[in-house]
Amino acid sequence: NYTRGDVQVRLALNYTYSNAKNRERRFEEDATYGKQLPYIPLHKANTRLTASYKQAFVHYTLNYTGVRYTSEDESYKTNAYTIQNIEAGYHFAVKGSCRITPKISISNLFDAYYESTQYYPMPLRSFMASVMVSF
Repeated sequence: NYTRGDVQVRLALNYTYSNAKNRERRFEEDATYGKQLPYIPLHKANTRLTASYKQAFVHYTLNYTGVRYTSEDESYKTNAYTIQNIEAGYHFAVKGSCRITPKISISNLFDAYYESTQYYPMPLRSFMASVMVSF
């Protein structure tokens, strides 16, 4: 966290190492023994950078997902991918404790092709605008 006057910056990092392997043989020549379990990536990481000035804010996220094997013997897989998103908005204070927050978001900022499930591509870049009212 960093704060100087009306400027605030926050960086959050997360990393997951999932060494999830098949530890039992179903038969003597089982090709799945010692292999990573399907759809569980060995490496996964994400980061979020948030910056705000007074009532304006920007959020930037970067998500990395490592190779996901889609078969028990690791013969099929989805490729590793990195997705980046950005969001910007402004908090407006209204009477009493009411707040209105319009924001715009871009998901998959750099239009990365990826599959979280084999043969099912995920959406490319998308845009969203929203207004949140809280009281």
